[in-house]
Amino acid sequence: MKTQQTKKTNIPLFLRRGFLAFVVFCFIFSRFIMGLNVLVLKNPHLFADITHQDILVMINDIRQKNNLPILVENPKLDQAAYLKAQDMIDKNYFSHYSPQGISP
Repeated sequence: MKTQQTKKTNIPLFLRRGFLAFVVFCFIFSRFIMGLNVLVLKNPHLFADITHQDILVMINDIRQKNNLPILVENPKLDQAAYLKAQDMIDKNYFSHYSPQGISP
């Protein structure tokens, strides 16, 4: 008896069965995720209500609950952070290193 071998066809991926359904699913899923971002960030002004002082208070509450010393503000570090943030805005990047390779 002769055994029949299945023919392997070289059909491009985009023509294979199910590929179009997969692409449509990915598109719909990505649109759904983007929609969630819009809902979450619908009121971005809510984030502006938190100041650096509020964050310091929240951090120190947690540190006190864990028997750690509280943190205090350091004007030199505040100024360095401000200048770094301003540099990132001015040069349109988000990294510890500037486009010129300079670190904070």
